[in-house]
Amino acid sequence: MRKIKIQSKQQVFAWHKLIALFLFISVNANIYAVDKIESQRKAFKEAVKLAEKAKPEALKYKNNLLKDYVLHSDIEAIYLRNSLKRQPNKKIQAFLAQYPDQATSNDLHRNWLDYLYTTRQWKTYIEFAPDPSTIKLSIQRRCKYLEARIRNLQEVDFVQEALPLWMVGNSQPDECDPLFAILKNNNLLTKERINNRIDLALERARFKLASYLAGQLLEKDRKAVNSKITLWRKMSASPESQLKQSLKWKDGETSRAITAYGARKLARQNVDKVLTIWPKLTKKFKYSVAEKNALENYIALRSAYKRHPQTLAVYASANTNSMSLREREWQVRNALWNQNWSSVLSAIQDMPSSSQTTSQWRYWQARAYAQLGEKEKAEVIYSELASGSGYFEFLAADQLNSDYQFKHTDLVVNDAIQSQLKQRLDLRRARELAAVNMAGRSRSEWRSALNKMSAEEKTQAGYLANAWGLATSSIQTAVNSSAREDYDILYPRAYQKSVQSMAKRFAIEPAWIYGVIRQESLFMHDVRSSANAYGLMQLLPATAKQTARKNKIKHRGYSDLITPSKNIELGSAYLSEIQKRLQSNPVLATAGYNGGPHRVRTWLPEQHLPADIWVENIVFNETRNYVQKVMNNKIIYAWRLHGKTPRLSSFMHAVQPKEK
Repeated sequence: MRKIKIQSKQQVFAWHKLIALFLFISVNANIYAVDKIESQRKAFKEAVKLAEKAKPEALKYKNNLLKDYVLHSDIEAIYLRNSLKRQPNKKIQAFLAQYPDQATSNDLHRNWLDYLYTTRQWKTYIEFAPDPSTIKLSIQRRCKYLEARIRNLQEVDFVQEALPLWMVGNSQPDECDPLFAILKNNNLLTKERINNRIDLALERARFKLASYLAGQLLEKDRKAVNSKITLWRKMSASPESQLKQSLKWKDGETSRAITAYGARKLARQNVDKVLTIWPKLTKKFKYSVAEKNALENYIALRSAYKRHPQTLAVYASANTNSMSLREREWQVRNALWNQNWSSVLSAIQDMPSSSQTTSQWRYWQARAYAQLGEKEKAEVIYSELASGSGYFEFLAADQLNSDYQFKHTDLVVNDAIQSQLKQRLDLRRARELAAVNMAGRSRSEWRSALNKMSAEEKTQAGYLANAWGLATSSIQTAVNSSAREDYDILYPRAYQKSVQSMAKRFAIEPAWIYGVIRQESLFMHDVRSSANAYGLMQLLPATAKQTARKNKIKHRGYSDLITPSKNIELGSAYLSEIQKRLQSNPVLATAGYNGGPHRVRTWLPEQHLPADIWVENIVFNETRNYVQKVMNNKIIYAWRLHGKTPRLSSFMHAVQPKEK
């Protein structure tokens, strides 16, 4: 029988002391690590402020407290960027060579190139500027690069490389003026080329540019050109009256161009009037077949936009073989608006086969079959669609009252690759940049890292981004890898406390708030749009101010708009408000959030209309796609949050007619 050795009380006590000591050391080590990183982050922010003022003291932080900090090189980059006049080029070159892929290095590189250009250091500029023939650059960069090559006496093919930048129908950026001056000094801006560009400008209604170009012609050539510009201006200002007067003009290339422009302009203003005068114009002017078809197709399109009662007849008289995909799609949409289901079917069948097979047009084909009593054909298509996941797929499932088929698959985590990714300097930098409120640079650093990964590494990187709380990078990584099937990664639940709280406060679904955030900003809390909208829920400053006042929310301006909790509060309040203003209909409110409540009111029908038809007929492509994606997001987030989901059709209420 085995003997059991019994430990003495002293031995047990000794072991307890040893374990306690180990735990004490471990806990304090963790506390020290946390304290250290927080101290470094604080010091980094202080150093950045100094570096942005070009203060050399910033580098002391880099070389002392921050020497082992993952972002230590950023301080030097920011300092160099703000002190270019004092720095030798070799120092900039050395830094860029040592840290080629960092977000702050990219900023430094751009600023340095601008400095080299301004100081006319052409040789160095050419050496370090990206070549437009190998990478897509902005117009400004392309113009500067060509100018630098010319100034550096390098051979340039003016006709192939420089003239295409000049020969456009709009004004180019000021940065291109020196290059264009070189073209002029080399007698390349001939009378024929100037006239050609004037015609391009007139076609785009850029009358100031046309007049400016006319001023570059010899005085004897200006009179006729200025007369032509005057006719274009008059046609733009009063298309109806000018088209009537044009019936007295002689036929000619210029007359046809001006009247075609006028007909397009009038079609945007008044479909009835263009339908009246267009037959007279075709009798007077000998438009080419292509010109005539293009104009008639455009009139048909504008008729559909305006929901004109003669739209189907206008389409019937047009040459559908010459129609663009957009014009064909609006033929279907107009038939849907009028619920002319046989016309819906025939219009879809006239579309290119590649379009007919998309879930969008297959859904509408099934809807038409169902309305025409061909239920078996409809159910076959609905069943095929309902096996997928998406806006039209969910609508199809609703028609069958079948369960939604979410395409969620948990990613298989590769521990070895995860361990490698966590040690990568570029990913660690991206994580830390987010921690110090440099979210834009964090995203840039992450994208740059993805370009150097294998397919499997990208997939695993999506999981890591989500684990690290980098919601935007999580989604962007998943979309471009097999991780897109993992909804934890593709549909993150960041800011959940704020979302849940505001949903309860303003009596709207948290899934709806998430759906809007994902579509508006992709969880970029610091982003500003070209329309000057800010933050997670993309609020305009005026809208935020007005919403805050109505809901008695404290609002300090810009800083609140890029503060996640405050942006969610204001955005949720606004979403709830416009829902109440727009028939308490989530579909109308979602459209109003993107396109503006005032526009939604103008899009209302004359009679009750199913919501799916109304959404399909939203005139703005952006708003239509936005509503469909937010509705899709809403369904998926409801499932993610609650494990079950309402029917999409349950909140796609029929749209009520406009008030008369």
